[in-house]
Amino acid sequence: MSITFNNFLERYPKYLKYGGNKEVMSVFDLLNKPESVFSMICANKTKKSALSGCVIDVTEHVKRFSDFTLTGPNADFQKQAVGSMVRLILEPFGLVPDKQVRINPALGSPFFSATHYREDPSFKKQKITLIVEDI
Repeated sequence: MSITFNNFLERYPKYLKYGGNKEVMSVFDLLNKPESVFSMICANKTKKSALSGCVIDVTEHVKRFSDFTLTGPNADFQKQAVGSMVRLILEPFGLVPDKQVRINPALGSPFFSATHYREDPSFKKQKITLIVEDI
């Protein structure tokens, strides 16, 4: 199943104000890349938050933004939006929220914590193969 930015807005209408916002869309696209999904799943398997698998990439990515900066007066709302994106992206893999875990401050990220996920026991697993190639 392919998750889209519009799926995100439909699932979480409180973020509708970001509809058409290229900065927010690009963060979603970054998180939804196969490499990022793989990194989030791997981080999650080591008892870290899923986001910690690509938090450095996200932090670097938003540095060039003027609106969706993950800092300033809207920082909490923006970081919650990123967390909601991660949740939606990982759901098709049978992962459901488990608990909040701290993110290593040495990473220099604006995120202090993020969600660790657990496998939903009712989810029917399917074997998938991920091939990541540089083009």
